[in-house]
Amino acid sequence: MPQSFTRQPVSTLHDNVSRFKEAMRAGQSIDDKEADQKVACVSNVKNLIKNYKNVIESQEQLLGRVILKAKEFKSN
Repeated sequence: MPQSFTRQPVSTLHDNVSRFKEAMRAGQSIDDKEADQKVACVSNVKNLIKNYKNVIESQEQLLGRVILKAKEFKSN
């Protein structure tokens, strides 16, 4: 076989495989970053809901106290 026939395709194949591996690594890292961002977003939303729930519970307690005070004031 001629040397150009064996070396050139093997070299090209090696280069293409290297580029493919780099592209796959880059794609995986982008996918991983996106997944991490989605997890962080969900976590942030959960925290916001938890905070909102705490605010609502505090308001309910405050309203309960106001109602009790109003009833006590009315009965006096």
